Amino acid sequence: MEPVAKRRNELSELVQLLDDQPLGPAHPLYFPFHEAPGDVRGADAIADLRACISIRAPRESCQLFSGFWGSGKSTELRRLEAELASLGHSVIVVPAGRVLHLYKAPEVTDLMVSVAAGVAHEMTAQKLGTVAEKTIAERFQTFFARLQLKEIKLGAGIGNESDPVQFVSELSFELAKDASFKSQIQEALRGKLAVVTEEFRKFMGEVRRVLEVDAQAPSPVLIVDDLEKLQGSGREDVDVQSSVEQIFASFHDQLKVSKWHLVWAVPPYLQLLNSKIPQQYDNSVVLPMVRLWHNDPSRSPDNDGLSAMRNCLEKRGPVRSLFPDDQCYHDLIKASSGHLRGLIKLVQKVVTKAYQKKDPTEPVNRNDVYTIIQDHVRSQQNAMFKEDDPWLIEIAEHRSLRPNNELSVPRLARLLDTAVVMSYRNGDQWLDIGYAAQELLQLQKD
Repeated sequence: MEPVAKRRNELSELVQLLDDQPLGPAHPLYFPFHEAPGDVRGADAIADLRACISIRAPRESCQLFSGFWGSGKSTELRRLEAELASLGHSVIVVPAGRVLHLYKAPEVTDLMVSVAAGVAHEMTAQKLGTVAEKTIAERFQTFFARLQLKEIKLGAGIGNESDPVQFVSELSFELAKDASFKSQIQEALRGKLAVVTEEFRKFMGEVRRVLEVDAQAPSPVLIVDDLEKLQGSGREDVDVQSSVEQIFASFHDQLKVSKWHLVWAVPPYLQLLNSKIPQQYDNSVVLPMVRLWHNDPSRSPDNDGLSAMRNCLEKRGPVRSLFPDDQCYHDLIKASSGHLRGLIKLVQKVVTKAYQKKDPTEPVNRNDVYTIIQDHVRSQQNAMFKEDDPWLIEIAEHRSLRPNNELSVPRLARLLDTAVVMSYRNGDQWLDIGYAAQELLQLQKD
């Protein structure tokens, strides 16, 4: 094969290997940031979660785990799942987006119904065997009926009680996609918190029996992932944030289940903006970004963090060969602010630029790389408002964040949710504005 054709094939494979997806610890592309020199994330968040469960193994626990969207949180939760399974725990992971409408404010009651549906869906999807698979689906049907939700008009094709497995699958889809159906569920359950909590716990007890967990074995683990993806559309954004905060601040007792270890993967703004919330759970852990600069006035480069990001990328293929020099390569990494998904998207654009070259065996032109960086920076800056400037300046100077009043919390939560403001660890946890915000403030100074 000619060198040009061979290189284009290589680039085509590389852009696919750079596709963003959660990876288990046994996957050949998985990179263990927690083992990288320099503690580039400051601490091993998964070890903290695992220790809390292990020390309470035969009983129960309830923990919060925060991670920025695209920070590698779901990948790290897969590591937790594998480590707990090796210790004898049965582990169920429910991705919230499969059973929970992500663009409408949740209530604690419909959250419990959605989680129960997610548990039943995941267990049937695991093909536990015909008897167990049907049993858990039937028990979910009974749970749904006991809450008197069968009276709600279900979507097309749902309600086939003769096939419990199909019922669970179709109902899960309806819960995630139909905002009107979610509203009907919420309306039907208002004023019934005690009943819903009791029935949810009863259902989870039945699941435990189906899993055949005996009294001496470690309690099973339920991980509810992706709740950080809950966000409204337009004005509903504030409603969603307020609802999520209220659920985890006011209903912490309802979110605990006897003889189960629960890990709720929640938005990063919860623990950072409401100091009361972490105190109400057995543990509260934040997965920081990869640290690319130190917590000093000049933000001196953290070479360990840069190396870790390089090594993570280069597990996927010949990424270094795309760049004309190391400075150009490092500047692109720095523009990601330690946000893994953001970096992967940037590199994919560089790969595409290399593929378009007349001679793709040569590195991408420096100007083209810096154009990609600047386009990324401008895109992020377009999401920032002028009224955010005082907060960005305060965070840039003090590396911490304190809301002015209750009314400012939703906007500050949004800055965290969109990774304009990020969390790092260097021993202690600290906050900083990302690279795009740094560039914006510098431009305003100049």
